[in-house]
Amino acid sequence: HFDIIDAKTLATREYKTEYHVKGWLAKRQPCIAAAPKKCLKTNIMLDMGISLATHSPFLGTFHTDERTPTLIMSGESGAAVIQETCKRICVSRNWAFDKVADLYFSFLVPQIVNAAHIKEIHDFIIERDIKVIIIDPAYLAMSGLGDNAANMFAVGGQLWRLTELCEATGVTPILIHHTTKGSLSYENPPELEDIAYAGFSEWARQWILLGRRERYDPDNAGSHKLWISAGGSAGHSQAWALDIEEGHQDDHDGFGRHVGRRWDVEVIKASAARHEALQATAEHKAESDAAKREAQRQSRRADVIAAFERFDEPQIKTAMRDDDGM
Repeated sequence: HFDIIDAKTLATREYKTEYHVKGWLAKRQPCIAAAPKKCLKTNIMLDMGISLATHSPFLGTFHTDERTPTLIMSGESGAAVIQETCKRICVSRNWAFDKVADLYFSFLVPQIVNAAHIKEIHDFIIERDIKVIIIDPAYLAMSGLGDNAANMFAVGGQLWRLTELCEATGVTPILIHHTTKGSLSYENPPELEDIAYAGFSEWARQWILLGRRERYDPDNAGSHKLWISAGGSAGHSQAWALDIEEGHQDDHDGFGRHVGRRWDVEVIKASAARHEALQATAEHKAESDAAKREAQRQSRRADVIAAFERFDEPQIKTAMRDDDGM
């Protein structure tokens, strides 16, 4: 059944964009959250889920509209990792994780082409009045694509099942995905065109994109400098930088007490982060140039010493220069 209206109805009917998270997540519009590896996309979406369920600020900064029942379906990290991460996020908000209501988890993701899976989710959404569903990751929820992963029509045909679920229940679906390897850039946030494979950017009515501001360092794995941006067909658009400190499992406080990992988030204006990045790049270039000059000096010094060693009697410097090509 098509709801066909005339121009007068369109002109006079009231349409209003409402937000779960102001400027970040519009209600009842499919969303894709995408990032390269090591950008904390699952953790940041857990932060969003907890923020929605507790009506607390997303990333400790961005306003949530109301207490929002949320379902998180994650098939990659495992229950232990999800539990530990959620506890850390709740500690940062002074919440007890076991006291958080209206937040639900599944450690199996649905196959979105499976009618039985979609019906079960549909019924759960209606029963618990779920308003947001987060599915992590996309590749586990979309089976049977094979070589058709680059086919916009094949991918779009599967994603449409989530659109139908959104329209039937009023839920806001968030699908966690990844960006292409070739899009990796530390200077700027990822863009919609960086989302991997065909069909995803066309399907999404809104998006949240993450990227690193510096190379991942395994020796300092608990510290992250990230970009985060959001946009949508409703017109919202913004970009920020994040400094996230998770620490290490064996961390202790100043009194020697074991504190383990944490979730400390600092939200920074993108312009300030870009200035910092440009300054760091300039400093790195200056250090690199100085190192090259020193290496060249040492190489020339070694050449002079080698020239002395080749001759068994004194030589004028012109002869040494010609012999060594210096």
